[in-house]
Amino acid sequence: MHSLYQHKENLYWNACIESNAGNSKKMWKSVSSVLKRDKYASAASSSLTADRLSLFFKNKIDGVRAATANADPPMYSSSSGKQFTGFREYSMEEIRRVLIQSPMKTSMLDPLPTDVLLESIDILLPFISTMCNASLREGILPTSQKAAIITPILKKANLDVDDVKSFRPISNLTFISKVIERIVAEQIKTFLAESDLMPPLQSAYRPGHSTETATLKVLSDILDAADSQKATLLGLLDMSAAFDTVDFEFMFHRLEVSYRLSRTVLKWIASFVTDRTQAVAFDGNTSSPVKLICGVPQGSVLGPLLFVMYAAEVMRIAQSHGVCIHAYADDLQIYVSCKAVDQQAATSQIVSCVEEIDRWMSSNRLKLNANKTEFIWLGTRQQLLKIIQKQLGVGGASVAPVSKVCDLGVFIDDELSMAAHVSHVVSDCFYQLR
Repeated sequence: MHSLYQHKENLYWNACIESNAGNSKKMWKSVSSVLKRDKYASAASSSLTADRLSLFFKNKIDGVRAATANADPPMYSSSSGKQFTGFREYSMEEIRRVLIQSPMKTSMLDPLPTDVLLESIDILLPFISTMCNASLREGILPTSQKAAIITPILKKANLDVDDVKSFRPISNLTFISKVIERIVAEQIKTFLAESDLMPPLQSAYRPGHSTETATLKVLSDILDAADSQKATLLGLLDMSAAFDTVDFEFMFHRLEVSYRLSRTVLKWIASFVTDRTQAVAFDGNTSSPVKLICGVPQGSVLGPLLFVMYAAEVMRIAQSHGVCIHAYADDLQIYVSCKAVDQQAATSQIVSCVEEIDRWMSSNRLKLNANKTEFIWLGTRQQLLKIIQKQLGVGGASVAPVSKVCDLGVFIDDELSMAAHVSHVVSDCFYQLR
């Protein structure tokens, strides 16, 4: 079946290229689609193999676990609100809605293509409904739905395709697994919204929150500070393999204590995250499966939501230091605004915040990546001339603010042009936001 699909895909792209031979714009658009440049997909490599990438991803996780093995045990904030006692079963019409609204993606592990399944939805719906509700009722995700095919994706389009560090692992799961995940995620999100437990400044995986709203919020705060003759020190914090290093024991305890999820709900979540395996598919080959001892699948529906709940305490740490923070999944932006004469106090304030965040991450088996953490001063030209850039300590390393500071006063006479200019600069800083 997969060979037939590959043959049909080759015929399709050959036809596209031939039909666009007289139009260079369409031609290169087709070529970019074939090469998957628009999605930063894996490019051909002469040295990388599926097994080598699989070993790199495993060693990276092992390295983070080893670096945080001796950290102090984590602390947990408790919630006194109502408890989420259990999942309700879905009617066939509700499951039909979930099926129809799901992206039509097919995994190598699926027994039949997703479009074929949806074309036969009237016949298969009773069986799919029975499977989904049995999973919720019994608190078990079948073993057949806990395997993942990892697609290595280039982190940025201009990175070296022969360097294993240029790739991030994205899990490709079975379609039915994601259907059940959506049912679970819908109910957990509803509970979090009703109990006001979702961090208000976390923009991922929530209706009405996106990379655009995250950028606008941070941009608005920076422009307001500039209007008050203040400069802003913005820090972009990066975590190493954040999704892949979530500790199961710590996560289960936090979900129970901080979010009041019942043992019935936790039983299903435990079944979802434990005993998982993954294999890397790259350049036409698939690596040997690897059993996972930690982490939530990046590329799943529920995994990112569980990570957001796991790491929400970071928001409270920043607020306790009087530092502004905004998050999108595992990407954290912290910033503080000040008059030029108060830059030393502001720098100490943000360094103290980062140090506590670093300690919290280590206690929770996460790791702050100093090599990819960046700082930048933002303000008008007059404000920036008064700023003395100094190195900041992050995770035991020194990080200097980037030399290309942003002059917000370039377009001070044209508010629209100024906003567009700053939005471009800040959005470029947010390139991690997906």
